[in-house]
Amino acid sequence: MQNPNFWDNQEHAQNISQELSDLVSEVDTWSSLQNQVDINLELAQDLSNERDQEIEQEIEQKTKELEHTFNELEFFVFFQGKFDDRGAIISISAGAGGTDAQDWAEMLESMLLKYSSQKGFKPRLVDRQSGQEAGIKSSIFEVSGKYAYGWLKSESGVH
Repeated sequence: MQNPNFWDNQEHAQNISQELSDLVSEVDTWSSLQNQVDINLELAQDLSNERDQEIEQEIEQKTKELEHTFNELEFFVFFQGKFDDRGAIISISAGAGGTDAQDWAEMLESMLLKYSSQKGFKPRLVDRQSGQEAGIKSSIFEVSGKYAYGWLKSESGVH
């Protein structure tokens, strides 16, 4: 990023900047968790020298909070696939089944768009063909955001 020509290609520079930001954020998150664990361990060692019920309760509360945070972060360790940390492209086709299939395809599109938004991803409609009576014949949309593909890759197949 220190290269004077780095910002010549704005799109590339923004992608690299975002990747750096994501990596720094991830390292900071794990470092913060480690620091909190160290502080809690120090409190526990102090407690072994001198009993204090208030400190004991504080340690128990912090331990529960740390365990909850760790469990949330641990989930992301499973996103180790080649593309898990990237965005996704979703394609929905009504297939055979007429109006009912088209109606179901529209419901599926709506659910996936809403899910993506709730996860903090940014869905963008690329192409959409409406059905003659109801629903959609097909829909293609991009979902951008960290781990979008990891979260959405299990949604495949004929429903």
